[in-house]
Amino acid sequence: MLLVPPPALGPFYVLGLHILGGPLMHSRSAWNAAPPKKTRPFKNVNGIVIHFAGFDISPSRDTPGLLRSIQQVHQGKPRNWWDIAYNVLVDQRGEVWTGRGLTNTSGANGATASNKSHVAICALIGNGPIPPAMVDGIKTAVDHIRDRWPGAIDIMPHSQIKPTICPGDSLRTLIANGDLDPGNDTGKVVFDFLERGSRGTRVARLQQAVGATPDGAFGPRTEERVKKVQGTLYPFGGPVSGRVGPELWSYVLWTEGIEVTVNPSVFS
Repeated sequence: MLLVPPPALGPFYVLGLHILGGPLMHSRSAWNAAPPKKTRPFKNVNGIVIHFAGFDISPSRDTPGLLRSIQQVHQGKPRNWWDIAYNVLVDQRGEVWTGRGLTNTSGANGATASNKSHVAICALIGNGPIPPAMVDGIKTAVDHIRDRWPGAIDIMPHSQIKPTICPGDSLRTLIANGDLDPGNDTGKVVFDFLERGSRGTRVARLQQAVGATPDGAFGPRTEERVKKVQGTLYPFGGPVSGRVGPELWSYVLWTEGIEVTVNPSVFS
C-alpha cells in the first residue's frame, strides 16, 4: 500500500515534512535510541571537537544499527556513561544524525571542561581518506551547531585536547586546512542520487517506502515502483524518471516517521 502524505500547503511544505530552511538532521527516534540515563544542558558553547569512530566501517553499513551498537557500548559496563558520547554523528554518505543533541553536554572530549564548552561531532569512519559526501555532512553539522550556538567558532581535532590518535590524520589535515568549516559556502549539499545499479542500506529503505522487495539492490522492479510513486506524488516526488532525488527521498523519510527539516534549495 502506498502511503500518501498530506496535500501540499504551498512551495515550502513538501511530503509532510516542514521546510524550515535548514539541511536535514535525523532525530534520535530515527535510530531508535535508548533514553539517556542523565543529561546536563550546555550553558555556553565555544567550539566544536571532531572525532572519528576509529575502526573500519563499510560505507553501506546500516547507520541506525551502528549508532545503537555504539550507544550500548557507551552506556554499558565498564563505561556506564549517561548516553552515546557524541552530540552529532555523520556517516560516510553525509547523513547527519542526532546523538546527545545540541542542548546536552558532550561525553566524548576527554575533559569535563571541554565537554561543557564544546560540541562533539563523530565521523563514522576509521583511518583513511574521507569521502566528499562525509565532508559535506560534517559541514552541515557545523552549520546546525552554529545556528544554535553562534559562538562555536573554533573547530579542533580531539587530539588537541588530549593525547590520542583521534580523529586520524585525514580529518586532522582537513581541519588544519579549514576544509570542514562552512565559512562562506553557499550551504549546498551534494545529494547522492539513487538509480538502477545502486546498492546498500539507503536502497533498502527506498524499497520499503515504495513497496518493492527490500533487498538493497536497485533493479528494474524497484525502478518501476519508483516511477509509479513519482507519478502518484508528482510534482512533489520529482520527475517521473525512476531516479531518486531529494524530493522522493523526503517521501522515504516521511514514511519512516523521521522528523526532519528539509530545504530543497540546499541540494545540488
